[in-house]
Amino acid sequence: MEPGRQIAVMMIGNHWTGRTVTMAQIAEYQLYPVDKAGHVDGPPKVFSCGNDEAAINLARYLVDGHDVELWQLDRLVTRLPSTHH
Repeated sequence: MEPGRQIAVMMIGNHWTGRTVTMAQIAEYQLYPVDKAGHVDGPPKVFSCGNDEAAINLARYLVDGHDVELWQLDRLVTRLPSTHH
């Protein structure tokens, strides 16, 4: 994709939403499942978003029975509890 071209970066349910951003603003995030002791419990789900807020909103929909940690490179963005506790 050409630098500067705009794309939608957030999906809520089955609908794309959120603001559009340029490719220069896109960051890759990793969503790791963690066990009750706080240790990584499987491979991450990897996705791209325009900012932390969009990534956190998307991560809330990807939580599936595990607590998770959302990382952007080596920076912990947030921890989210499972929706099935």
